[in-house]
Amino acid sequence: MAVVKKKFVFVIYAILIHAAFDFPLVFVQTGHFTNIWVVELYVAIGGLIAFWLIKKARGSL
Repeated sequence: MAVVKKKFVFVIYAILIHAAFDFPLVFVQTGHFTNIWVVELYVAIGGLIAFWLIKKARGSL
């Protein structure tokens, strides 16, 4: 989307979204957080939000 619309701000958004999505997964891998079900729920909600945003963005291309 950043390439098509020629807006660098979308690259920044992508980096921030990836960081927010990976943040709790790092804590599980390092052993600081052990409740895997909360992380699985976080990933599922993130997937649903991503699906909704992709469907919404496809209409604007």
